[in-house]
Amino acid sequence: MEWFIEFHDSLYREVYGAKISEEESRRQAEFVMDVLGLSTADKVLDVACGYGRHMKYLSTYGYVVGVDINLEFLREAKLWGDVVAGDMRALPFRPMSFTKIYVMFSSFGFFNDHENEASLREMAYVLKAGGRILLDLINREPIVLQLSLANSRTLRYWSGAGPYTLIAESYLDLATGRLHEERIIMREWRTVAKRRLDIRLYSLSEVHSMFRRAGLVIERVYGDYAVDSPYLASSPRMIVLGVKYF
Repeated sequence: MEWFIEFHDSLYREVYGAKISEEESRRQAEFVMDVLGLSTADKVLDVACGYGRHMKYLSTYGYVVGVDINLEFLREAKLWGDVVAGDMRALPFRPMSFTKIYVMFSSFGFFNDHENEASLREMAYVLKAGGRILLDLINREPIVLQLSLANSRTLRYWSGAGPYTLIAESYLDLATGRLHEERIIMREWRTVAKRRLDIRLYSLSEVHSMFRRAGLVIERVYGDYAVDSPYLASSPRMIVLGVKYF
């Protein structure tokens, strides 16, 4: 089983439903709306839509379609718009079907480099000429800095999520750019599950190259979910806005 199938299960839904507030989800959705300039004339694709956390708010601004591999999550996302079961490596849509596409909350980078790039090409293929794409990624630069300052190969952290506590140990392979993370999920200080994360973290120059090969041009890069947030090495996010010119 691919790691992200087990990772994004009903427990993930429960934990992140407690960890991320409705206010934060609304703020992120409004950022997407503002940056993409959504209107009721747009046909929008939410790639890896999950349980529709952003669709819930964006569906009022235009026609939003969600695509995800997780059938359980799609049943909930369907409350907010049309949904399609599908893999981003082979999107089940005709060419130039959408005017805007967004991929939120680090949902890009789950596969190997070839498959990740194939996913981006798929998005470009179903995007109309002149359409825009927004890719929300983890910024790898602060992680590299933290590892350097700690003189360590691993980082350890914990965070709360309602009744749950997440304890994690992360390792960034600088040769491959992959972040490997082992998580323990606890409730009332009893372990309820263990999960593994394995995601590719790209540098901005790598994203530039991938976009160019997919026929996309980067217009702007943001460092967080705010239109006035510039991308810096210290930024928590690397949110890339691109356009398809042909």
